[in-house]
Amino acid sequence: MNNNTPGRSRNRSGAAAARTFRPLSAAALPVAGGTYCLWLRPDALLSTSVGRLGELRLLPGLYAYIGSALGPGGLRARAGRHLRADKPLRWHIDWLTACAPVTALWFRTDRERLECSWARAIRQAPGVMIPLRGFGASDCVCPAHLFAVPDSTLSGLWAALAPDGMLGAPGAPG
Repeated sequence: MNNNTPGRSRNRSGAAAARTFRPLSAAALPVAGGTYCLWLRPDALLSTSVGRLGELRLLPGLYAYIGSALGPGGLRARAGRHLRADKPLRWHIDWLTACAPVTALWFRTDRERLECSWARAIRQAPGVMIPLRGFGASDCVCPAHLFAVPDSTLSGLWAALAPDGMLGAPGAPG
């Protein structure tokens, strides 16, 4: 399912920096609809433009992005798009995944849209911060769907979100 290939991340100046990580494969995900959490771990200061939202600056650390996949192809199609490097920049998360690879993905199959309740659960965890208001939340009233997450909250978040499964490991650097 995973293989070792070189990846790219961007540092503060936008220059590409070599980095080894194991890209995730969406082939193992169900075609059913559901909610997902992408885990990203930039290893250097990251600065990128995010469309009309403006500049996103992330310190090295762990970040969670919450989304839903209720359209055709479900979780496999939507998450597969996020895992690809070669894609048009359409959603806020596209700007981030273009320069910081996804290290893990948690998912839950369900016809109900759970992304806002997942975002609320993460936002309420101790030490969680919102790096850019509005990121990923242009179609709801949430303050954001992207969060800086302390590693110490991972087991509590797994219990709170009750995902069906996962790919990769959010706690391990890429």
